[in-house]
Amino acid sequence: VAETAEAIHAEVKRAPVVNADETSFGRCGKARMWLWVAAGADAEAFRLLPGRGAEQAKDLLGEGYPGILHRDRWRPYEKLAAAMHQLCHSHIRRDFQSMLESRGETGTQGCMLKLASDRAVHLWHQFEKGEIDREALIRLMKPIQVEIRRRLEHLRDGPDTTRKARGTAKDLLRQWNSLWTYVHRE
Repeated sequence: VAETAEAIHAEVKRAPVVNADETSFGRCGKARMWLWVAAGADAEAFRLLPGRGAEQAKDLLGEGYPGILHRDRWRPYEKLAAAMHQLCHSHIRRDFQSMLESRGETGTQGCMLKLASDRAVHLWHQFEKGEIDREALIRLMKPIQVEIRRRLEHLRDGPDTTRKARGTAKDLLRQWNSLWTYVHRE
């Protein structure tokens, strides 16, 4: 089946949009293994690899993958520099949920971030249903983006922010443009 598996892998590498992820798979002999997946619209490729780093991410899609890569915040994917990146909002919403379960200012900001995220998801659903067009999506998303950025900056700079929330805020601000690729691109 190697020939077929490689043909599928090549098909995924040509896909204009790929969703990618990896998860721990256990051990193969002494090596800890990771199951990597790249899913395009027409094909999915799985790779069982010893590691969870940049080399494995490059193996998954090729170093020069030119499409849109929908992914979590795992840094090795950033080595695929030719790709346009879109961060997974489901992962980010879980981060916001974790923040809102904290006490004090982190909880307050987490709650407000989750509500802003709810509004962004609602707009996306309206766009998917054809209730608004791309121009309206871009226009209506701007105040949500401003609010989310302001709240992340507050968490990054605030003295009462938990360490975990501060780190998440810094990372999301660092990858800011990758949060919003879907707003502007098909």
